[in-house]
Amino acid sequence: MSHDVPKIEGSVGQPAPPHTKPSGSQKSFTIPTVDELIIQLLRLNGAIAMGAMPSKTAGLMQKTISKIIDIQLRRASSSDSGPNPESLMELGRMDPRTINAIAPFLTPEQLQELMSETARDG
Repeated sequence: MSHDVPKIEGSVGQPAPPHTKPSGSQKSFTIPTVDELIIQLLRLNGAIAMGAMPSKTAGLMQKTISKIIDIQLRRASSSDSGPNPESLMELGRMDPRTINAIAPFLTPEQLQELMSETARDG
C-alpha cells in the first residue's frame, strides 16, 4: 500500500500560485524542504524586525513553520536517512544566521568545523 505525500505550493509572504483543478480526487501540493523552511523563518524574522507584520501573526507563523520543520525531520529520520549533515553545513556556510537553527542536527565536530569556517570567511 503506497501513501502519496501531498504537495503544498506557495511560501511565507508570497501568495500561492493559482491552482488548476486536479484530475480525479488527487490534489497536488508541494511540501517545502527543511532548507526552504529555514529560509522562510529568516525572511519572517526580517519582516518582524521591519515592523511589517503584527507580532501575534508572526508568532503563529513561526510556530507553524517550526512544526512543519519538525515533521519533515521526523519523516527523514524515520526512513533511517536523517537530516543530511552536509546539506545543513552548506546552508550554514551560505548563511551563518542559520547555524543556531541547524546546530542540534550536527555533531559537535561538525558544528566546530562550521564555526571555524564561518569565522575564517567572515
